[in-house]
Parts: sequence; C-alpha cells; structure tokens
Amino acid sequence: MGHRPLDLASANGHVGVAQLLRLHDAALCLSAEALEATHELDATRTDYADLRSHFRDVLVVGKRLAKERDEMCRQLGRLYEDATSVHQGLLLELRTLHRDLAGVRDRVTSSRKAGEIAE
Repeated sequence: MGHRPLDLASANGHVGVAQLLRLHDAALCLSAEALEATHELDATRTDYADLRSHFRDVLVVGKRLAKERDEMCRQLGRLYEDATSVHQGLLLELRTLHRDLAGVRDRVTSSRKAGEIAE
C-alpha cells in the first residue's frame, strides 16, 4: 500500500480533492517553516539581548579603565615631578658635600705643610 491520500485522489481522477490535498500539504510545509522561523527568531532575539548586555558590560569596563588610565597618568606625572625634585635636591647636597670635602682637603693639606715646616 504506502500511498498518500494525494496519490490516491490523483489516481482515481478526483482533481478537486487532489488540489485541496496539495494545498493542505503546502500549508503544512509553510506552517512548519513559519514555526521554525519563529524559533530561530526567538533564539536570535535572545542572542541579541545577550550581546547587548555584554556590549554594555564592555563599555562600562572600558570607561572605568579609561578613568584608571587617566588617574595613573596623573600619578605618574606627580611621581616624575617628585623624583625630579629629589634628584635636584641630591645634586645640590652632592655639590655642597664636594665643596666641604675640598675645603677639608685644603685644611688638611695646609696643616701638613705647616707641620712639615715646623719640623
């Protein structure tokens, strides 16, 4: 057996019934495709909502990182200024120490010479 109603209607000359059955088959196919498209649309909407949520998260993190970067740049600028100030202070101290050491050497040399002359 294995015949479909459409095949039997066509074989027995029931043209109107065959057309109605073809129309019914086409409607069933369209209904199945519409149902599949609806499921795909729902899945796509869910994916879209997830992507929007993730994108918002990325924007929030990006803004936070930009603020942190700006703050780090300001802190680095202050650190540079502080390091430059300390460097300048150390150079000044080194120059002072160098002058003091030169003065001590001169006095030691003068003392030695005075001691040699006295002997």
